Amino acid sequence: QYILGCTEFLGLKIMVGKGVLIPRPETELMAESAIQKVRSQDKDSSQGLRTTDNGPRATILDLCTGSGCLALALAREFPEAMVIGTDISGEALTYAKKNARVNDLKNVLFLRGYLFDMLRPGQLFDFIISNPPYIRSADINGLQPEIRDWEPVNALDGGADGTDFYRKIIEQAGKFLKDNGILMFELGYGCADAVDGMLKQAGFARIGIENDLAGIKRIISARKKADIAQSNN
Repeated sequence: QYILGCTEFLGLKIMVGKGVLIPRPETELMAESAIQKVRSQDKDSSQGLRTTDNGPRATILDLCTGSGCLALALAREFPEAMVIGTDISGEALTYAKKNARVNDLKNVLFLRGYLFDMLRPGQLFDFIISNPPYIRSADINGLQPEIRDWEPVNALDGGADGTDFYRKIIEQAGKFLKDNGILMFELGYGCADAVDGMLKQAGFARIGIENDLAGIKRIISARKKADIAQSNN
């Protein structure tokens, strides 16, 4: 993909180069699951995701957006929604913005900063999604050469046990989610139980885990209960 300078992601043309993570098939699976959840949210809740002119504009946040593939897939599927993608890497955001232009998607905004830091106080979202770094630090050197030697380490390294970013996001997510809003992650191998425990401890409800095509626990989602924001202040 780096040689070609691009790859495909759910029918989107995604430009890539050194400094940005190449989208994986597992992330396509998460995008498809996220699209289904956004659709079902409107049916399940009086505070559902309204993506037409008949109600408020849905708001979606993609943390650690990288190439922007998840944010762009959601922006294309829900053209009435406002999608924001954040990343600390200026190189990655250069590609994300280019990918928005290449795919002619104008309902997405990419911001540079660490996780929630660049958001306005009180800014709330219906849906927060993230494919964060989740490789254990000690495992980086043992990755396949095409990953270890070419892909950006800061997009891979999830700390000693691979859960640093899950923990940091979950600690703050309640302040940025609307009541009954959804938080969704791609999971690293072996991280499911730890992330499930973090979500429960933070007071999230209706936690669900989905397997990828290899039978690995790959996606986790949960809903915010009304009292989470207050308890996290």
